[in-house]
This record gives sequence, C-alpha cells and structure tokens, in this order.
Amino acid sequence: MSIQEKQPNEINSQLGYESDLSNEDFEKEIQRLAQLKIEEYELQRKQTAKLFDVRPNILDKIVEKRRIKYQVEQEENEWFDKVEPFSDPVNGKDLLNEINTQVKKYIVCDEPVAIATTLWILFTWAIDNMNFAPIACITAPEKRCGKTQLLTLIGELSKKNISASNITSAALYRTIDMFQPTLTIDEADTFLSDHNGMRGVMNAGHSRENAFVIRCDGEDNQPRRFNVWCAKAISGIGHLPETLRDRSIILELRRKVKNEHVESLRYRDKEYWKLIKSKCLRWVDDNQDLLRAIKPVLPECLNDRAKDNWESLFKIASIVGGGWLELVEYAAINIQKNEDENVNLNELLLLDISDIFKDRNIDRLFTQDILCALYEDEEKPWVEICDGRRLSPRKLASMLREFKIFSHDIRMGDKVKKGYELIQFTEAFERYLSK
Repeated sequence: MSIQEKQPNEINSQLGYESDLSNEDFEKEIQRLAQLKIEEYELQRKQTAKLFDVRPNILDKIVEKRRIKYQVEQEENEWFDKVEPFSDPVNGKDLLNEINTQVKKYIVCDEPVAIATTLWILFTWAIDNMNFAPIACITAPEKRCGKTQLLTLIGELSKKNISASNITSAALYRTIDMFQPTLTIDEADTFLSDHNGMRGVMNAGHSRENAFVIRCDGEDNQPRRFNVWCAKAISGIGHLPETLRDRSIILELRRKVKNEHVESLRYRDKEYWKLIKSKCLRWVDDNQDLLRAIKPVLPECLNDRAKDNWESLFKIASIVGGGWLELVEYAAINIQKNEDENVNLNELLLLDISDIFKDRNIDRLFTQDILCALYEDEEKPWVEICDGRRLSPRKLASMLREFKIFSHDIRMGDKVKKGYELIQFTEAFERYLSK
C-alpha cells in the first residue's frame, strides 16, 4: 500500500507521531520534507498536507522556504569559517579594548580612526539589531598608507567577510541577499567608476527600511526584490561618489614616518583572532534586546546624515560603557569635522560666491565678474573643473540651477548683461552655509 492510500493514523505511526499532532510535530515534519528528494516529496505531499490540515500548495511554499534555508546554511559552511559563541559571558569594554589593541598593533592611524574601526568591527556582528549600516570608507592622500592592510584587518575580524573587488553587480546583490555578509572592496574608486550598477546596491544598503533593489531575475525575467542590507568596507585614494561618501564613516590614513612601527598582518595570531570573533558573537547574542531598544544620544554638532552613520556605533558604546561612549563622541566629532571641511563642489561654489558678494559689498554681479573672481584662487577647483579647463558660464549656470538660482539680464551702470542678484542666493546661503 502506498503512502497516498494509507489512513492518517497509519501515517502518524509510520512517521513517529502520536495521534494528536502539535506545532512541534509540524515543524519536525517540515524539516524532514525539506531534506527529501523532489520525487520523494511529491509522493508524500498530499497525505502530509491532509494530515496537518493545510492546503498542498501552502505546504509546498513552506517546504521550499525551508529548502532554501538549508541550502544557504550549507553554502555558508562552504563560504565562511564557522564561528561558535564564546563559552562565558563577555565584558564589552574588555572586548573593545582587545580589538583596539589589534588595530593599533598593525595600523598607523590617528586615535579617532582606531576608535571608529574598533566599534565598526563589532557593529558587523550586531548588524541584525541595527537600523543603519554605515560604510567604513578607508581613504588616504597617497599610496602606501596602509589602506589594504586596514581593509584586510577589518575583513578578518568582521562577521562573514567576502572580498568583492572582482564581483559583478548581479552577483553582488544575489550574494548579499543570500548571506548578508560583510563586503570588503579594495580600490573602490576605480571599481565603482567601472561598475555603475554597484552604486545603487551600495547606496540602498545604508538604511534597513530601504535596503532593497528591484531586478529582473530568473528564467521568466520577472521583477524580484533583493535585500541588500549588509556591512560594507571600502578603500581607495580617488574621488568617491558623493552619495557613497555621505553614507560613510571616513577612516583616513597617513603614511608612517621612520619612528612609527607596526607589525605585518602576515604574522598575526590567527587563533587569537578566532577567539576575538567568538567573543564578538557571544557579546552580541547576550545583548540583542539592549541593542534593539537603546536610543543613544548623539552630539548635536553632527548633521542628520552623520547621526544616521554614527548611530550604530553609539549604540554599542552606550551599552559597553567604561569610557567608550566618551571615546566614540571624540571620534565622531573629529572625523566629522574633517568631513565637513571637505564640502562638495556645489556647496563650495555657494561659499565662494558668498565671499565675493561680501568682499565687494554689492547686491548684483555679472556672470563674467563672478567667474573672474573664482579664477583668482588657483588652489580652488574652478581653474580646471571642466576636464582641465576653467569653469564656464554654462557650467556655472548648471551648478547654480541645482539651488534654483538662474541667471538673468541685470543692469550695472549703463551695461546690461547676464548675471545674478544677491537676493537670489538668500535661501541657498541659509540652507547650506549656516553650519
């Protein structure tokens, strides 16, 4: 007699269940079905659905979801080293101090960078309890400043690291959707400039609420939503897109001088680093409820985006205590201060035009007069902004148009030319230069 012809009580007995079935029995059966071959499952699905009083098509979906979970777990074991939580409760302050010691042992960097790096590494283990995933953006003015060394250190101590420097955008969003790894991308300035599709994936993964991209996928090429929520660390010396930089905590390095000595990563104690990762996992496991619930107080001097970027690190520091809240405040204020000084080109243009109006104590200027004044400072970008050429009237108009400022005919003395009036800039100055 086949399984389809048997009565429910006979099936119960064969599968090892009592006559009264429970939710635990159903969960046990789903686990069993998910591990069957397709043809074996097909022979059992209808009777099992009848046994547990669910429609066969609903059972199919539940079993398929569990199959995918098993597949991901199996592939995770192939992709990543398995980390077991530390056997005893972990003191958060001691853990951060251990990570910080390793950062300083191998990397020449300023104190704010070491602090931010330390907290960001622990953040990768706690990301499931966070609302924002700031990019750790490692940068430097020149080569040989330790960017790759720091990126490697971050990857080795972070949760489920994948080096993604040679990945396609399609593989990227599928990989993130499947594993929620920590991505490390070296030479990101070159990599992202060659792969425009990557920027959308990188930008979308900053906020948990908006961490999705829509792509046509599968044999039927139907739209599908992919979750791109994960931690990302990148490095580069060139110019990064403003949207990415704005979502980043900037870890700026400098070349070491003769009296600065650090050890090479090739001699790191791998077993000790495994122990640190085990402690990270245990600390997060023990503090999940606190991480979800805590609402840290962030410095008022940070702008709204910067507060988003630093929130996760402040959550960790607030729970750990032991001086780490003061340390993260120090790091955030100093790193963000440096970033605020590196204003984007549009804001820099507003700032320079504001200075021109103030210096001349005048309420209107011809376009050509503005341009001539901008050219005077050869250290500013205006002398070679257009592929090595000076800022043109057309480019000036295009940049100001972003602030809803448009040129028009103005009169100065007996001359009428295209230009701008000071009153046109009032709102833009108030919104963007009032820090």
